Amino acid sequence: MFLAIPMDTVVTPVEGFPELVPRSFRIREPFAYLDIETTGLCPSRCSITAVGILRRDRTGALLEQFFVSHPQEEAKVLVDVVGALRQLECVVSFNGLAFDLPFIRARARRSGLSVPRVHALDLLPMARRWRKRRGVPENCRLQTLARHFKIPRTDKASGTEVISAYKRWLETGDPEERRLILHHNADDLMALPELAAFLDAGSMQRASRVRSHMPRSRPGERVRT
Repeated sequence: MFLAIPMDTVVTPVEGFPELVPRSFRIREPFAYLDIETTGLCPSRCSITAVGILRRDRTGALLEQFFVSHPQEEAKVLVDVVGALRQLECVVSFNGLAFDLPFIRARARRSGLSVPRVHALDLLPMARRWRKRRGVPENCRLQTLARHFKIPRTDKASGTEVISAYKRWLETGDPEERRLILHHNADDLMALPELAAFLDAGSMQRASRVRSHMPRSRPGERVRT
């Protein structure tokens, strides 16, 4: 039985947000990092459970997470997500061209929403080229790359475990399940700026500076409902 709990948005200020995208990437401003959580891989049968956006604003940087507390609230969440995307010129993601952005568009169409076309930079193809040249690491999963480049993360959950956590959230409303999902989403997002710096040619020194300025904050500092 689904719990009728209203959706919410979690906003976490992030201090010390430096210039995290290498100049060689030629990113269009304003830009943001994007990552989504879903109940599966197929948007015709599965739905979005959370959308995370890491962006700069006038006061610094914000980690904004849109959580779908009930499947019936997905359309309302997508209204906010589409609104956020309309403010951007570029989206940086990991496998976003093949998964995140098409998934958002497909789910938005079901709700009668139009997702704006934005310039997109996907770090996964870059990581694959990096791995092909060097032969390491063993695969190009984001968590594997984080271990290889020593990018700190405290989340240990797999994608399958995050899906299971959402099912338990719907059954019980246990806030720990919601926290696990948002924590996983936040760690994925916080890893992307550092990964971008490592993938940039000759950027090892820059990446170490980036890492020293990126605090690993847990989501949930401020909540809007």
